[in-house]
Amino acid sequence: GAVTRWLSTAVEQEAALVRQQEQGRKRSEGLQQAGLAGAVKLNYVEVASDKPEEACPVLILHGLLGSARNFASFSKSLSDELQIPRRIIMPDLRNHGDSTHANSMGYVNMAADIKALLEELEIDRCCVIGHSMGGKAAACLALLFPDMVESVAILDIAPVSYTGQNGPSSSKTWMEINSIIKALHEMPVSTYETRKQADADLARTIEDPVLRSFALTNLVPDREGGGMKWRIGIKSISRNMGIIGGFDLGQGLQRPASDLGLKFERDAFFIQGGASSFIRSTHLPEIGKLFPRFVLQTMRNAGHWVHSEDPEATIRNVQRFLDRENPTPF
Repeated sequence: GAVTRWLSTAVEQEAALVRQQEQGRKRSEGLQQAGLAGAVKLNYVEVASDKPEEACPVLILHGLLGSARNFASFSKSLSDELQIPRRIIMPDLRNHGDSTHANSMGYVNMAADIKALLEELEIDRCCVIGHSMGGKAAACLALLFPDMVESVAILDIAPVSYTGQNGPSSSKTWMEINSIIKALHEMPVSTYETRKQADADLARTIEDPVLRSFALTNLVPDREGGGMKWRIGIKSISRNMGIIGGFDLGQGLQRPASDLGLKFERDAFFIQGGASSFIRSTHLPEIGKLFPRFVLQTMRNAGHWVHSEDPEATIRNVQRFLDRENPTPF
């Protein structure tokens, strides 16, 4: 009797899991179709190699409040260091830089935008590198459109939700990011004549001058209305912070993406800042389910912004990954 009951419970649990995966996949397909239908045009900057390219291009995706420009010197140095020459393309993600503004900020939408850009550029396959929010967009692209991705390198982020349940440290960092976005959204930017005025106002909320300076790179003169204006779609970003903090590919914000049964079977390289709490040991099982061939490298002297805090080591690590021998075959 006990064995029969145990077996029937196990069968029921298995059936429930299959149903859950099926529902998640259907929702994911719906999100993908909607994403592809609503894909926006992305601005991009390119670093061409001096030598003929010998391998598929590299796509570099910036983080929240960033733009392609953040990676300009990084990309130039990376291009110079690569043994196997490649084209390097840096898009501005939706609502960032000079790209189109849109209401949604879901990762499926971002992946659809990137897919459309690759098709526009007639690129069949690329290596994709992403930092923070861009790392999640890179992970989403690799999981949903694996035929377009040769390999993925993700800088200091995990493909998980950061909106409260992943331990005090990552939640604290996420709360700080939320408070920055809230402060930016509430600023009366049309009344400022200069960034200096805006900085003085923002200093009441954000103590860190480097962080303020980075956020205010998105404030530009308003040629038509006078004063200043945001180059980023701050309203959409502010409204979607829960979505940006999560990693919903169709499974819902409360569940891990691995519940969908998605996997990226080729090489994945994660770089963690030693002084950052964005990739935690508790995240490794989920990373392993989604990216079974992942390798994790810790950069002891860097925090979350690994590429700007220790650019030489980050470039060296990424270069070694891109030039590696025997990448996973297609």
